[in-house]
Amino acid sequence: MAKGLQIIDGGRGAGCGFLSDAEIEAYFSGGLNADRCAAFSAHQAEGCRPCSLFGADMRVYRTLTETGVLDVERKDFEALADGQRAELRRAVARTAEASRRRSFPTWLLSAAAMIAIAGFISFQLLSPTDLGPAVTLPGGESFTFEVPAAPPLVRDGGPYARGRAAFAGGDYTTAATAFEKVPGSDPMYADAAFYAGVSHLLEHDDPAAVERLTLARELAIADGLAGDDAAYYLALAQIELGNHDQARDLLKSITRGANAAGAAKLLELLGP
Repeated sequence: MAKGLQIIDGGRGAGCGFLSDAEIEAYFSGGLNADRCAAFSAHQAEGCRPCSLFGADMRVYRTLTETGVLDVERKDFEALADGQRAELRRAVARTAEASRRRSFPTWLLSAAAMIAIAGFISFQLLSPTDLGPAVTLPGGESFTFEVPAAPPLVRDGGPYARGRAAFAGGDYTTAATAFEKVPGSDPMYADAAFYAGVSHLLEHDDPAAVERLTLARELAIADGLAGDDAAYYLALAQIELGNHDQARDLLKSITRGANAAGAAKLLELLGP
């Protein structure tokens, strides 16, 4: 068996037992015969969730072993920086248009834009960060939230892979469209629903964000998880829609994890 990997029955381990221990060893090393590989794929397609999750984990594992962790991180870095530069260009274009309407000297705007672009890109090449999307609270105050990290790499070239690439690059419209094409039988369906919802939120399509994030939370709970990540971004979408009571209920359910502090802060800002 590959060093550092351990067989675990069920869940995100070695599946339901369709493959024997010896076959799992062969599957790890890429030596499982073609007939058994085909049978295992057919078994996953029939809806065995533990085996589907196991297969998805193996695709990610092989990506890391073939590509290398450092190379994967470099690609993520480059994709994020490209997305942020594209967003900056859009922001500069909007600023330029508004400035022209106010009859600002065009040379002054051009100089300022060039300085801003040079400074921003230099900073991003050192440490790319989110551009700070925000929601508006009842009193008019803005609450800035972090964009979740892009999901793990996959190499199948399907809608999930396309959505993942678009999300990492900051193209959230394309990401949402691709993630919504992931079929319900796919083991990554719950993750796809989550990232589709976040993509809609970042594109200010709040009703669509609520629909997909509600689904993502329900799927997480059905899998025995808390669904806190989906609940957090769902609360943000509800705030944007003015549904503050629903947002409070969701935020109160988040007691642990990476978004617990943000949820507590939002509850404080929303008030009773």
